[in-house]
Amino acid sequence: SVPGGEKWRLSPGGARQGWDWVPVKNPGQYTATVFRRFAKDLGMELPIPAPRQAPADAANLVEHHSPFLSTLVDKALEFSNNLWTELIGMTAASRAAGGPLTSAQAGEGLSRWYAQNLPNIDWNGFHLANSSGLASASRSTPAQMVEILKFGERTEVGEKMYLSLLPISGWKGTLHNKLNSPSTALRVWAKTGTINYGKALAGYLFSANGRRLAFAAFVSDIDKRRQFDQARLMHGSGGMTTGWNGRAGGLIYALVENWIRRE
Repeated sequence: SVPGGEKWRLSPGGARQGWDWVPVKNPGQYTATVFRRFAKDLGMELPIPAPRQAPADAANLVEHHSPFLSTLVDKALEFSNNLWTELIGMTAASRAAGGPLTSAQAGEGLSRWYAQNLPNIDWNGFHLANSSGLASASRSTPAQMVEILKFGERTEVGEKMYLSLLPISGWKGTLHNKLNSPSTALRVWAKTGTINYGKALAGYLFSANGRRLAFAAFVSDIDKRRQFDQARLMHGSGGMTTGWNGRAGGLIYALVENWIRRE
């Protein structure tokens, strides 16, 4: 915890490697704290940072603009960076709500937004435990995900279409070495999803007949995942699931390859 009461649950691997990634929710406080540390290293003792109103005549020393949203989304999807996607989702949900939200509140807000703005499908059971999707408590049916993808297909992210930001089979991102045979390479534009006892692929495919289809394929074992979570809470580790996840991924890729040939 830090001044202001922020707390973070670190991943089990963080203790072994000695570090972990966490987002900065109060960048001003963080920057001031780091600056104080640097000053101390140079022999200058500064007071503990505290939030105050900036004077009206304060000079703006540095102004930093982030990359465009399309660039952030592109890199988040290419490198499967859940921290970036979590922050993007929290920012979107917070703006829609008119104020800051926690990760869980952002997930609830996004879930409500889908139900209100995409009414052509039943949203019962849909639940986002956070805004990145990296949570075993999140729930979605393939049909619900396809509805989101249909919305994304006609949505611009900055100056680019959402579809163009996705990994591409045999070429880019998490699909650069997947579905890379001559019959499937460049035909699948989709995002992989992997947690222990959960595997997914969702996006768009271009069939051999020239059709563009939105698809979602999920494979999961909820009971084994629940046991995994309980073991991790009790012992710090739930064991290795690479064999299960590898078989699930093979099933999904075989299914998508079949869709490409037949549709």
